[in-house]
Formats: sequence, C-alpha cells, structure tokens
Amino acid sequence: MRLAGSTFAGILFCLASGLASAEGVDWVVKGTDAALIPAGRDAAGVTLHLCRAPTMLLGKFWTSGAGAGQCHVGTPAGEQVYGDFDMLVEASKPDVAYKWVPGHATSYPQHSVVAGLLDASGGRSLVCAALNAADNSVHPGYISDENCVYALNGRQVVAENYLVLASNDPEEATTQEAQPALEGFDPRAILGAAAITAFCGTREGLCAPALPALQAAN
Repeated sequence: MRLAGSTFAGILFCLASGLASAEGVDWVVKGTDAALIPAGRDAAGVTLHLCRAPTMLLGKFWTSGAGAGQCHVGTPAGEQVYGDFDMLVEASKPDVAYKWVPGHATSYPQHSVVAGLLDASGGRSLVCAALNAADNSVHPGYISDENCVYALNGRQVVAENYLVLASNDPEEATTQEAQPALEGFDPRAILGAAAITAFCGTREGLCAPALPALQAAN
C-alpha cells in the first residue's frame, strides 16, 4: 500500500476550539449510569452507541426499541449478539476531548482510541464508524483489514471510508503514531455525505476534518 505522508500532513491543522473541554472517554460495564458517546445513527435516526463484547470486538447498541440493550458485532460468521458488554462513555476530565475524524483504508490519526486486541498476534482494535449509503445510516465498529467492520441485518459489513475516534485522554489507550491516508484521499468526501453530516450535527464539534498530533494533558 503506497502512502503519502506529505499529503496527510498537509491536511492536518490545529483545532484549538473545542479541544479544551472536559470530555474524556472511559469503558464501563453495561448498565453503568454515564453519558454515552454518540457513535452512529440507524436509518430511522436512532442514536447508536459503542460497545465492546467479551471477545474484545467492537459493535453497536441502542437504548430503546427492538434489540435494545444488546451488543451487535460484525464478524466473518455474521452478526453476533452479546448480552454482556462494556460501553464507551464520556468521563469528565480537565483539558481533554474526543473527536470523530475521517479515515480511509486503514488510515487513522494520532491518538486514535484503542479498545483492545483483535487477536493473539497483537492486532489492535481501533474504534470506527462507517456510512451505509444504501439507507443513509452510520454504524460503529472496528478497523480490520483496511476497513471499518460493523454489523447490519445479520451480517458483517466492511467499509473503506469511515470515521475514527481520537482522544487526547492520557488515561486511555490510544495510538502514539498516525497512519497516513492513501494518496488522493479527500476527507471532505466522507464529511459531506448526508448521513455523516446528520450524525456529526447531533452535537457541536463532534466531528473534525483532521486532528493534529494532540499532546496528552499532564
């Protein structure tokens, strides 16, 4: 895979506004009273949240309606559903913030949130959310084999273009390096999609075109 580091570096810019908030991230057990991080929207506009199954794979859950309170994970064997899981939530901490940032073909910004290991070989599970153009929905999942992997309608779906969750929270595991995007990648193409725009619009400053190399708060 040919990378273009200079292209990636060229789109990074300092996002001073919004990064001095007090929104860190934390994994807590299902049912814990905490503010859930928005991670997607289904075709009906229901907000989806990020869950981590006992297998350490990432999926989605919602809080009301059919299938609520279960973690839906996309795997090669299809959509797997778990009753017990961890939830990704906001944690009030000084001078930290999280953002959803466009990614493509295994690219990710520095300080991408690491949820765990994909397998015994040490592959990391990074948090992502991808657009499903067929129904204008956005689904959270994990990056694997150059794609964002998520569950939908009983099967595993993979997407080459996606959002990646990044945070400068020093108490959470994040990537210390950035993986440059492929040459020609335009993050505006992702952010301009109607479903992504609707998702990002649910909260001011939720998404960003790119992130600088954030320094963790001391």
